[in-house]
Amino acid sequence: HKELNYADHGFIYLKYVSEIKIGRGTQILQKATSVNDKATFSLIYGPNTIDFQAPSPEKRDFWVKGLIYAINRCKRVPTLTEHVKDIWLKYYSLDQSIDQNQSYELLNNLFN
Repeated sequence: HKELNYADHGFIYLKYVSEIKIGRGTQILQKATSVNDKATFSLIYGPNTIDFQAPSPEKRDFWVKGLIYAINRCKRVPTLTEHVKDIWLKYYSLDQSIDQNQSYELLNNLFN
């Protein structure tokens, strides 16, 4: 995904984060010598990772909980394509003269 490369510019899309690892969960953190194991975590997105060390274990836990909430929220937001599909289905379901199976098949061909 093109979106996965945005970390090079200082940001990533949270919807692409597949996992949050607590502690020294990545190769980079395992090799690091001066990190507090209880304050570190990593975001995994695609083949990439971003590693963090919070000021304290409590701050890390706070940040991770916030990130989990934000990531789950991002993943639940429908895409524009899903909105258009929904609108299409609602519109055509109101028109009884249109074959519903044909309409749905056309819709899937357009968006998949």
